[in-house]
Amino acid sequence: DGEACLEAVAAEPPDLLILDLMMPGLDGFGVMRRLEAAGVSLPIILLSASDERTVSGEAAPKPLARMVKPVSFEALLERLEAALRAAR
Repeated sequence: DGEACLEAVAAEPPDLLILDLMMPGLDGFGVMRRLEAAGVSLPIILLSASDERTVSGEAAPKPLARMVKPVSFEALLERLEAALRAAR
């Protein structure tokens, strides 16, 4: 869930984060907003069931990449590799 994600990032910041938009409690957009507010900057790949780009009429935070599920392993791996290259 989103709160557990934030706790894990605070305990040991990852090189990259893969978030699902629809998580229990705090959703993917909420996690991204909280990370941004805390000054945490890391590549984020956001997975969602649709290509919706707004939440309650406001613009959603912008991840490095957004992928609509279902996602093939090969496509996800390509995005991961590109994101990690860009972050270096």
